[in-house]
Amino acid sequence: MLMLKKSAKPKVVAVCTDIEWTKKPFEKEKQYSVEVLQKAYMDLFLKAESEHLKFIETNFDWYDKNKNIFKKGWIYDEALGWKQIFDFKADFIVDKSPLTKKFESYKKYFSRRHMILNPHYIEELCSDKLKTYNMFKVFVPLSVKVNNKKEFLKQLKRIRTEKIVLKPEFGSSAVGVKILDKHKAINNPPKIDKNTLLQEFIECKKENRFRFHYGVYDLRVVLAQGKIIDSFFRVSRKGVLTSNISTGGRVVFIHKDKLPENVLKDVKKIESKLKHYSPRLYTMDFVIDKNNRVWLIEMNSKPGFFFYSEYAPRKRQEAFEKALIGAIKENV
Repeated sequence: MLMLKKSAKPKVVAVCTDIEWTKKPFEKEKQYSVEVLQKAYMDLFLKAESEHLKFIETNFDWYDKNKNIFKKGWIYDEALGWKQIFDFKADFIVDKSPLTKKFESYKKYFSRRHMILNPHYIEELCSDKLKTYNMFKVFVPLSVKVNNKKEFLKQLKRIRTEKIVLKPEFGSSAVGVKILDKHKAINNPPKIDKNTLLQEFIECKKENRFRFHYGVYDLRVVLAQGKIIDSFFRVSRKGVLTSNISTGGRVVFIHKDKLPENVLKDVKKIESKLKHYSPRLYTMDFVIDKNNRVWLIEMNSKPGFFFYSEYAPRKRQEAFEKALIGAIKENV
């Protein structure tokens, strides 16, 4: 008699964000559209299900280390929609939460067991802008850490550009970023919080080929396991000196085959320093100055993907989902 082999249970993947507990995920989200976020995660969860992975939205706050379980979270059921789930064990972690001391031990724990995307080293390198600078000084504009006005005025003498950038050492989405005139800052120093990064401002080369006639832009390159999976410009609104989507920037996609050679050269050099860490999915943000020099501005170990549904054909979001799921499957 022929015996049918039972299929293995799907691997459980905990997607950890800094989400609050509500009936459905993201209901208390304030910065972005709740509907867009829920739709993006729904699409991702259904795609994972087709790849024999069970994605569960959760929070490190709900992890019980003694029992090695997450106390609660949400799954998406195609028939029933979002459903709450309790007391589950994860085979793998997708980390979308901020880097904080509170959960650092958990992240290190999963990183040592190769159970998390991204490994703690890459998250730390991408999250800490000073570490990014110290690791890649050849590529990053001059950056120094200041903690008060006295340190700021002292270090300001080292800055060679007419404008300066002040940003938190940790953070994303342009939160806390200020771009100021250097000479005005000397006469009227701004408030300086602890762990502030003072950085030279890079004036963008005008990209008439892409009709960037005003403002600033950066070029984001998205990599998964060392391969470029997407690339796009983020272009600021007129009169705004930050190009983040969160500050009203628009997205202009560019095929990876169209990326400038000098950008590809730097991507290859930077990635070579991280190739021994797996799984990895992160971004590099570049600016090209008026002399055609490429500068690495920041890195991000938790790139957003929900905006694809607003700015791009479905195939681009599918490519991101495929790369993310592929990186996970190599490690579970």
